[in-house]
Amino acid sequence: MSNERSLNRRDPVEETYALIVERLESSPSPAAPILSMETVAAAWHEVLAQILQLRVGERLSTGMTSAQLDEFEQLIDDDQDDAAQAWLEENAPHYPQVVDHVMTALVVEAADWFGSGRFRLHGMNQDAR
Repeated sequence: MSNERSLNRRDPVEETYALIVERLESSPSPAAPILSMETVAAAWHEVLAQILQLRVGERLSTGMTSAQLDEFEQLIDDDQDDAAQAWLEENAPHYPQVVDHVMTALVVEAADWFGSGRFRLHGMNQDAR
């Protein structure tokens, strides 16, 4: 069931933060940055959500025709979220699994990024606490 979790029930901010905390607890390092949930949330809102959307789009577009892509893009451009969701359910029924897989990989990647101490967000540096 874990691979079939509803997207509405997953919180990538909480998952990323929990993974960071888990890693710090299992292998404490005095050089590890101290991060707040707010810093992780800012990263998801400023950068990571866009990366997730791009990667999911790339995966879903593989095998679709130009006409299908144009139709879906028009729904998005017209802010027809319900229609876009229905379109995905009909034309890409594996969409939830793709999002789940990509999100899981991105959570791990984000935790690695935070753990490296090399992260920078607009208006913040790696010393943000």
